[in-house]
Amino acid sequence: MLVHLALITWGYAGGRVTAVPGTFWTLTVDYPGMLLALAGTVCLILVVVTSVRAARSRLRHESWHLLHLYTVKDLGDGSRLVRSLRPGTRVLVEGPYGRLTARPRTRDRVALIGAGVGITPLRALAEGLPYAPGDAVLLHRGAPLFTAEFDVLARERGLQVHRLPGPRRAADSWLGDGAGPGDDRAVLLGLVPDVAQRDVYLCGPDAWSASVRRTLAAAGVPASRIHVEKFGW
Repeated sequence: MLVHLALITWGYAGGRVTAVPGTFWTLTVDYPGMLLALAGTVCLILVVVTSVRAARSRLRHESWHLLHLYTVKDLGDGSRLVRSLRPGTRVLVEGPYGRLTARPRTRDRVALIGAGVGITPLRALAEGLPYAPGDAVLLHRGAPLFTAEFDVLARERGLQVHRLPGPRRAADSWLGDGAGPGDDRAVLLGLVPDVAQRDVYLCGPDAWSASVRRTLAAAGVPASRIHVEKFGW
């Protein structure tokens, strides 16, 4: 797109490099709608730049979130109507709702447990929640996601990260085959010995989350401190 704009300007300038700046100014200021088009182009470029993983890892969540694009799933009459919105329509966005926010938190220490793309809201919590070094621990089941971002949080804020890759070690287990010996409760307590004294945020597929909840209950975590959201798409 930028190359296209440059070539158009160069063409209007008659191929004279020295005339390009003046031609660009004339096109932008004098032609109808060009200022708005320029503003839209700048916003689009900012969205692309702030969507690059390397850039996001160096920006605060609030900085790039304001320029990010949203996807709405068709789940009913209301969400289906989003496709009929015209460009320029004012939109009011509310939330977040559910349990994966700071509102239900009761303890200084937290454990974040997610599977697959269910790690996405937990990543936002890991960035946004206040906690001292060592007071937040993350357990991620599945292929690595947001590795660079979590490495930065581990280095700068003391987030403890435990990755649990590999296929399930058993049909009734939520752990990967590299988790080591012992039942799920023993492995969990080996990774987070004080889990019963923490708030636990959990996000993943229903069956997997149910298995984690059973393990948390067996480890002594009260149901009131297990904050669950399913992540389906």
